[in-house]
Amino acid sequence: MSDLTIIKFFKSVFSIILTYLLLCGLSIQAQTTMGKEFWLTFGQRGASIHTQTDLQIRIVNGSASATATIHFTHLGTPFTHTMNAYEVYTYTLNNTEKQAVYNMTSGSINNYSIHITSTELVSVYTMNSFANMGDATNIFPVTALQNEYYHISYRGYLWGMLMQ
Repeated sequence: MSDLTIIKFFKSVFSIILTYLLLCGLSIQAQTTMGKEFWLTFGQRGASIHTQTDLQIRIVNGSASATATIHFTHLGTPFTHTMNAYEVYTYTLNNTEKQAVYNMTSGSINNYSIHITSTELVSVYTMNSFANMGDATNIFPVTALQNEYYHISYRGYLWGMLMQ
C-alpha cells in the first residue's frame, strides 16, 4: 500500500470516529429543572398533622416576565400570579389547600395534587417543615418525567411506636 492510500484510510477512519463522537455528544444533554408545566403532591411526614405542617411552593422565574398558575386539582381552584423577570415567588398553602394536597395513604390513586403551569420557563421548589424538621425538593417539569408520576413515601407510623 502506498503512503497516500494509508493517509486516505486514516482520514476516513478519523472522519467516521469524529462524526460518531459528535452525534453522541448531541444526544447527551443535561437534564434541566426548568419547564412550563409541573405536577406535585406532598406526602405525610411522620406523625405530623397537615395543619401543623408548613407547606410552601417557590417558583423561580427566568429572564422574562411570566404568569404562573397553581391549580389545586382536588379543590378545582387555581391561583394565578404574574412574575417579574428573575423573581422568586413563594406561595404558602393555607389549611384547606394543605388538606387537598397532603397524601396520607399509600397504594391508591387520587387527585390530591397541584398542577403548575407558566407562560415562560421557570423552576419549581417545595418546602415542607414541621417542628424542627424541614426539607426542600426541586420539582422536575413534565418534559423531564412525561406522564409517569409516582408519589414515593413510607408507611405511616405513630410516635409511640418509636419509643418501643
